[in-house]
Amino acid sequence: MTEQLRQAIDTLTLEGMPFAIDTCEKTGEKTYLAQPESLRAIYEAAKDHGDACYMAYDDEQWTFSQTLERAAKLGHYLADNGIGQGDRVAIAMRNYPEWMTSFIAITAIGGVAVALNSWGSGEELNYGVKDSQSKAIIGDSDRLDRLTELEALTDILAICCRSEVNASYVQWQDIMQQRNETEFPAQTIADDSAPALIMYTSGTTGQPKGAVSSNKAVLSGLMNVEMSGAIVAMQHPEVLEKIMNNPHQSGALLTVPLFHVSGLHACTLPALRRGSKVVMMYKWDAKEALKLIDEHNLQSVSGAPMVVENFLDEAEAQNKSLDHLFSLASGGQAQPAHLTQKVKDRVPNGMIGAGYGMTEANSTICSVAGNTYLCNPTSCGYSLPIVDLELRDDNGEVVGDGERGEIFVRGPMLMTEYYGRPEATQKVLVDGWYASGDIGQFCDKGLLHIVDRKKDMIIRGGENIYCAEVEAVLLAHDEILECCSFGLPHDTWGEELAMVVVAKPGSDLSAEGVQMYIKQHLANYKVPTKVYFSEQALPRNTLNKILKPAVKAQYQ
Repeated sequence: MTEQLRQAIDTLTLEGMPFAIDTCEKTGEKTYLAQPESLRAIYEAAKDHGDACYMAYDDEQWTFSQTLERAAKLGHYLADNGIGQGDRVAIAMRNYPEWMTSFIAITAIGGVAVALNSWGSGEELNYGVKDSQSKAIIGDSDRLDRLTELEALTDILAICCRSEVNASYVQWQDIMQQRNETEFPAQTIADDSAPALIMYTSGTTGQPKGAVSSNKAVLSGLMNVEMSGAIVAMQHPEVLEKIMNNPHQSGALLTVPLFHVSGLHACTLPALRRGSKVVMMYKWDAKEALKLIDEHNLQSVSGAPMVVENFLDEAEAQNKSLDHLFSLASGGQAQPAHLTQKVKDRVPNGMIGAGYGMTEANSTICSVAGNTYLCNPTSCGYSLPIVDLELRDDNGEVVGDGERGEIFVRGPMLMTEYYGRPEATQKVLVDGWYASGDIGQFCDKGLLHIVDRKKDMIIRGGENIYCAEVEAVLLAHDEILECCSFGLPHDTWGEELAMVVVAKPGSDLSAEGVQMYIKQHLANYKVPTKVYFSEQALPRNTLNKILKPAVKAQYQ
C-alpha cells in the first residue's frame, strides 16, 4: 500500500504531468514547472470561469466575473489612495465574500494582505494593525468598531463592508457604485520574491508574530495543496470517476476562517483556479450546513475534528444520507482514529486522507491517503515533492531511522521572515531550514509521525493557543503573583486550556474573574476552561523557570 502511494507521488511529478518538478542546479531547490508566475496571473486566468458562481453567502451569489470586477474597482481605489508595491493592507472580517475580494485586490496591485484573526479581541486586532504597519484596513463594522475604541484608525485608510453608513469609514458599497473599472490597474509587479501575505501565528514570547510570505511561497503552498489533493484522488479511482461524471459544478462548504491557511490556501484559492464554488456560513451550524450542502449540491466539507464530528452526528440524527459527499476532511490538528472510521462508515463515497502543514510553510507539506492512511492512522504521510524534511536532536544533528527529533523543513513554500522580528526569525530559520517545534519520527515505511510538540502550545478545536501569550496577559493582573497554563485532553476539542493561579495574599479573585479578565484581552478560544488556585508557590528549577510538567502532572 505504501509503495502504491509512493508510485502515485512519483507519477504525478513525471515530465509532462501536472506536477512535474524543476530542480535548480545551483541551489538544489525544487519547484513545480506548472506553478503560476504570480497571484495576479491566477486572477487573470480565473476570468475564463465567467458567470459561474465563485462564492455564495446567504442569498448572494458572486460569480467569478463579478468578484474580479469588484476586486478591480477596489484595486484602483487603493492605488489612487497611495497603496502600492509592498504596502500592507489589513483584512479583518468574518468569512464574507468581501474578504476574498479584498485579498485579490490587494495582491493584484502588489500590496501585502495582512490576514488578521477576526476572532481576536480589540487589543489583538489593534496589535496586528500596528505591528504590520498597515496603511489601510478593510473590515466589517464589528471589527472596525473594536479598533475604533482603541483609537487604532487615526492614520490609516479604513474601508467598511456589511454595515450601516458610518462617516468614520469609507463604505465598500460607495466604492463599488462610484468606480467603473473592470480591469486591474496596469502596474508592474515585482518578481515572485516580493511579499504578498502576512498571517499571524501566536508566539511563545507572548505576542503573535506576522509570518511574511512571498508570492512564490504562497503559490508553492497552493501547488502543494493541489498536489496533495491529486495524491488523495489517485488512491480512490472509483471516487475520482464519480467526480469526473458529476453533472454539478464542484463546490465546498467553507467552515474554517479565511485568516487560516486551511481557509485561504486549501479552499478558496484552489476554487479560484479550478472554477469551483465556495459556500460561506455566518457561523458554524450543523443543521445549516446540511441544508446548504443540499441547496448548492456541494461535494466537499472540511473543518476541525470537532466540526466534522458534530456534522456527522447531526446527519445521523436527521437520518441524512451523505452518499453524495466526495470529501469530508478535518484539519488543524490530528484526527482521532475513531473519527476516521466514523467518516469512512458514514461517507461511503468519500476520499480518506491526512496531512501535515503550518502557517510558516503556507499549508500542506506532507500527505497520506487511502488504505495507507487507514492502516497507519497516526501518520501524516510522505513529504511533498518540493519539500525537504529532516529530524534533528537538540544539538542540531540529524537523528537515525526510528529516532525522534525536531522536524526541520526546507522548500520554496516557506515564509521569508517574521515581520519586524529579526531575532525571532533567526531562531527558526537556519540556513534555509525552518525549525517547526514539532517532534517527529519516521516509521519503517518512511512515513512521518508527529509524536510530540517541543513548543509550549496546545491545539483547541484546530486553533493554536500558545501558553506564554495567555500567561503574559494574566500576569499583568494586579492580584496575580504567578500562573502556569497547559493543555488537558478533551473529547470534543482535542485539548482544552487549563490555568493554575497563585494569587496575592488577601485577593478574593475567582475562577470566573480570571476568565473574564483574559476574555477582555484575548479571543474567546484562548480563555482557559479550567482555572485552579494554588496557595503554594509553583515549583521552579535552578534557573527559576516554572516546572510546567510537574504542575501539569499534579492537576491532570
